Amino acid sequence: MAREEPFSTKFNVWWVLSAALVALVLVGGIALGFFAGRNHEDDQGESQPESSEAADTDTSKAGGACGVPADDQDYPVEAPESKWEAYKNGITVPTSQTYGPTKRDGNFWKCYAHSPTGALFAAFNLSQAFLNGGVYEAAVDSPEAKEFFDEESSVSSEDKTMVELAGFQIVSYEDDTASVDLLLRGSDANASLVIDLVWDEAEDDWRWDAGTVSPPEAVEDTSAYTSWSPRNG
Repeated sequence: MAREEPFSTKFNVWWVLSAALVALVLVGGIALGFFAGRNHEDDQGESQPESSEAADTDTSKAGGACGVPADDQDYPVEAPESKWEAYKNGITVPTSQTYGPTKRDGNFWKCYAHSPTGALFAAFNLSQAFLNGGVYEAAVDSPEAKEFFDEESSVSSEDKTMVELAGFQIVSYEDDTASVDLLLRGSDANASLVIDLVWDEAEDDWRWDAGTVSPPEAVEDTSAYTSWSPRNG
């Protein structure tokens, strides 16, 4: 059942979009949000991807250190080889034995390479864990992130709208921070969503700085993005 009134806080950026994108939605007759990959599940029919056999479930490392090799420090200039797997609520997420996630604890798929490509996998998967998996630990702990999490946790899946991951560009990368621009696609419109990440030395892993998130912005020219989706691997 649809909500009787729209959200009013700045944290509801996934389902209540910017004015520019709302205009595209109304013109195109589509609903855009961040319920990514679900369209691809329909394309797959009854086939189910392998679950977590490739994941490293060893938890013996002190402090939960991930220890994912990070030899490749090049910026990805093409779609990285990915295994797209069913996550939750029909969402399909990219995984890699090289870049992560290499460990899974329920809905928390974690441990990503400390590299630009590792940050790319982390950007999409950590945001999905936070928003759709109910995993607050996927984000940097802050009052803003907690409020955002509480807001989104109160939204049922029926009230969330769908798009598909379509591409990416690495906005910036430093040793302790990264910014990844994800291209989201609806039937007649595209949107840009920037995910900021912080490297957590204690966890030896990336975390989403969810408290700094901004609303998606409409995108007409997608030429700056590298295509990357469940449809093309």
